[in-house]
Amino acid sequence: MLWATSASSAWMPLAAAVAVAWIAFRLHRKLTALRRSGSSVASPAATRRTQGPTRDAPPGDARCAGSPTLRDAPSQLAAWEVAMHETARQLKAELDTRIALAQQWIRATDEAIARLRAELARLEAATTSRDNGAAAYADSAPGV
Repeated sequence: MLWATSASSAWMPLAAAVAVAWIAFRLHRKLTALRRSGSSVASPAATRRTQGPTRDAPPGDARCAGSPTLRDAPSQLAAWEVAMHETARQLKAELDTRIALAQQWIRATDEAIARLRAELARLEAATTSRDNGAAAYADSAPGV
C-alpha cells in the first residue's frame, strides 16, 4: 500500500509532462496546417491595422454586412443606454424618497428626545424642590 501512494506521486509529474507535450504537438500540427493552406495566422493588432476600426463603421459598410450583431449594435446599444438611464432615474427617485423619509424620521425622533429631556428636567426639578421643601419643613417643625 505504501508503494502505491509513493508510485502514484512519482507518476504525477510524468503525466503532467506528457499532457504538456501532447498539447504542444497538437498546436504545432494545427499551425503547420494553417500555414500550408495559405491562411495567415495574424495577431489581433495586425488584424486591426489591416481591417481598420469596425466600431465606427456605418451600418451599410461591407465589414459589418456579414454579422447581424455588428450591424445592429448601434441601435441595440442606444436602446440599452436609454434603458439604463431610465433605470438609473427610477433608482435615484426611489433612493431620494427613502432619504427624505429617513430625514423626516430623524427630525421627529430628535423632537421627541428634546421633549423627553425637557420633561425629565421638569420632573427632576419638581422632585428636588419637593425634597428641599420637606427637609425645610422637618427642620422648622417643633418637637419632631
